[in-house]
Amino acid sequence: MNERNPKLVASCRSLYEAKLFLKKCDDLGYHWKDGTKFSGNEYWHLYKECTCYNIFEGTFGDIENYIEKGYDIVDCKKFFKKIFLQQFAVDKLQKFEEVLVRKSRHSKWQYGIFEKCDRNNPKYPFMTLVPHHQTWAECIPFDGNENLFDFSV
Repeated sequence: MNERNPKLVASCRSLYEAKLFLKKCDDLGYHWKDGTKFSGNEYWHLYKECTCYNIFEGTFGDIENYIEKGYDIVDCKKFFKKIFLQQFAVDKLQKFEEVLVRKSRHSKWQYGIFEKCDRNNPKYPFMTLVPHHQTWAECIPFDGNENLFDFSV
């Protein structure tokens, strides 16, 4: 993720949702301002309902404070998708470009070579040359997102 929007925070409605979100932040390499990992920090004791997380600054606070400061509040389940959409315009993808693709948000990312985007197929608009002429629901550039790809497979 190259460009970061410091005015974007994620809101979590429960401790469980917050733990899942912050685990994903850890996986992507984000940390608290003091450099410690999100999921292994004593800040859990400070969690309360309507808390928002600013992963770009490694801070958190009450939703009302972020609203007053003009932050864009995003549900944590949609947060990373919004980040990718802000930084990635499908129209800029070129044929033969390296990409990561997947069938759904629950599937693992797979490496691919981009062929085209078919806007007439809203469920699976992205087509790759490799894997051979398959269609996908989601597609992001490989460059800058390598950490999402599981190289052990």
